[in-house]
Amino acid sequence: MNILPDMNDLFSIDVGANIGNHTSFFENFLEFDRIIAFEPIIDNFVILKTNIHSPKTVAFLLALGKEFGQVRLLNQIPNNSGTWSITNSEEGGQVVPMVDLDQFCNFHNIVQNRC
Repeated sequence: MNILPDMNDLFSIDVGANIGNHTSFFENFLEFDRIIAFEPIIDNFVILKTNIHSPKTVAFLLALGKEFGQVRLLNQIPNNSGTWSITNSEEGGQVVPMVDLDQFCNFHNIVQNRC
């Protein structure tokens, strides 16, 4: 089974999937052929991967943004994994890889008008 959508697949993209609450909902209650989840924070990503229970779902340790590169994220509320946001500070937080959705689709041969 191809992990990324085929041309006729109905698919969902979960951006900032965190630990997978919405991803799990998509798996269990909606009829998508493929689900793509993006989560840039490693601690969240590890939990997200354990919460994926379907071969139709694939997760990527990436941030999505307006361009290819890196972005610094800062957790705004300690001990709350859902409060990460972009910061302009040069200190603290985590620097994570970032791609834009068009680049991701091009790289994985996902038809552009489907994204």
